[in-house]
This record gives sequence, C-alpha cells and structure tokens, in this order.
Amino acid sequence: MARWLTARHGVSVDEKQVIIVAGLQQAHSLVAQALLAPGMNVALEDPCYIGKRLLYEKLGLHILNLPVDEKGVKLFGVTFDDVQLICVNPGCQVPTNASLSLPRRRKLVTLAAQTQTPIFEESMFDLLMLEGKSTPSLLSLSGGQNVIHAGLFAPALGGGMMLGYMVVPWPLLPAILDAKLILDNGLPWLEQEALARFIDSGDLDDFLKRRRMSLMRRQEHLVSAMRHQWGDFSIFNASQAPRMSWFLPGPVSDSAAYINNARKLNLHIPGDYPFHSTSSKSIPNLDRLISHGYGELAESDIDKAVQRMAQSNILSL
Repeated sequence: MARWLTARHGVSVDEKQVIIVAGLQQAHSLVAQALLAPGMNVALEDPCYIGKRLLYEKLGLHILNLPVDEKGVKLFGVTFDDVQLICVNPGCQVPTNASLSLPRRRKLVTLAAQTQTPIFEESMFDLLMLEGKSTPSLLSLSGGQNVIHAGLFAPALGGGMMLGYMVVPWPLLPAILDAKLILDNGLPWLEQEALARFIDSGDLDDFLKRRRMSLMRRQEHLVSAMRHQWGDFSIFNASQAPRMSWFLPGPVSDSAAYINNARKLNLHIPGDYPFHSTSSKSIPNLDRLISHGYGELAESDIDKAVQRMAQSNILSL
C-alpha cells in the first residue's frame, strides 16, 4: 500500500504511516477520538454527508460550515485560527459531486499550514476520474505534511470491499494508533492480503483502466436515456464516476417531493433530501439537486431505472 500511494501521489509514504480501516466513517471516528475533545471546532463542507456531520455533532464539537459551489469549498475570507480539524472531500464532494479546483486546493493547504490545523482529506471516487487529468491531492500538494489522507476502495471494487486506509503525518500518528488499538487492534487479514497482491501485481491499475472505460459507456447511456425522457436537463457534475448530480427538470416542487414519488415506484435514491445548507446557498436551486450513482447498473437496468425516474416526475404534475 505504501509503495502504491507513494507512486500515486508523488510523496514518500512510509508503511508505518498507513493504517487500514473499515471505511471512511471509522477513519473519522478514529481521528475525532484521537485529536478532538468536546467544545473544539471542526470545519465541514456545507452541505456534506449527513453521517459525518452527525458524528462530530454527537461528540460535542462545534461546526464551522464551509459553503460548497461548483468548484468545491469556498475559502474567501476563511481563517482557521480556532479550528482543530478541517474535513474535505476534494475529489468528489458528497452530496454535490463537486471537485475542488486546483487553486482552492493550494489555498486550503496554505491556510491550514498557517495555523497548523490538520486536514482530513477523503478520497472516495478519485480512482475513477473520467474527465481530464487528475488534480493533485492535498497529500501531494502538502508534501505529506499536516494532511491525513483517507481512501476507500469500495467505489472502484464494489460495495462489499469496505477496506480503506489512512496515511497519517508522523506527529499525529501515535495518538491515532492508540485510538485504533483501543477500537479493534486490527482488521481480518485475508482481504488485506488479497488486496495487497492485487495492488503489487499491477492488476489493480489495469482493472481501473478497464473500469473507467466501462463507466464512461454507462454514463453516456444514462445521460442519453435521461435526455430521451426529459429533453435537455442541467447536469451539475458528472466527471467523478460512478456518480452524477443534476437538477430536476419540469414542475416537481423540490427533490424531497421527487424522492417521495420515486419510493412509491420502488425506486430508492439514497441521500438526505432536500439538501439543506446551513450557510448562504452557494448553489442556486440546491433543493432541486439530485445525486446518485450508476456504476453497478447494466445498461438495460439503466433504461428501466430512468423510466421509473421519469414516472416519479409525472406523479407530481
């Protein structure tokens, strides 16, 4: 894992810095237990994945909301003087799917370094970038300093592969290792061994190339099927496979009404709808935004799903 991460991010990663975790939620729990205490401040994207927000709220932490627009978190006028942790998903922000632009990535690393505030960088869909060149990670831009980089293989290898990893800066490593040992003292070895061989043989990189091609075809099919049903509609972000975010066309009141109609047709679109932002809305019509995946659906199933999606729209007429 350390060799693969070093090659991928262009920064030296020692094997002792890598901690294997059972998903990103566990990674957040470890960091919170190791580095934070009730009453401290943590910066979160707004809106963000509800499970992450609930975790930090239940631990008694104060939330600094970082508004999200089409280029990721907005940093104008932001300071981290009294913030103990910054949590961001630069590659594919959940739930909007926005990707943090390179200038903002550089600014975030600089701002965090000025106050020595650790950054927790999530990497969920970065392995499946479809459009353009990959943008350097915060781990890469920081030279491995002050950034906890946490990744997950499930989006690429399937939902059952919940193994993830953390790359922890040396100064933070002892506290996070202590929290990990108290929590589970290590995960079962068999999946780790299989994944290690998959990586070392080069088969993972070959698989990802084929996977990207397959997802590009599925995305094209999905967009075509949706345009067939609705005509032209507005896509917010579709560069990070296997996810797409788009705005509801037609007369549906908001995403909550649409999702409710979809459930009546046995179509479940995960998410906490509508997406409410606690700060000023940086994304117009946020309450009409829909975000979902498509990577596990065959093209024939995509057609069926889009037909039901269109019926959900009709029910609100």
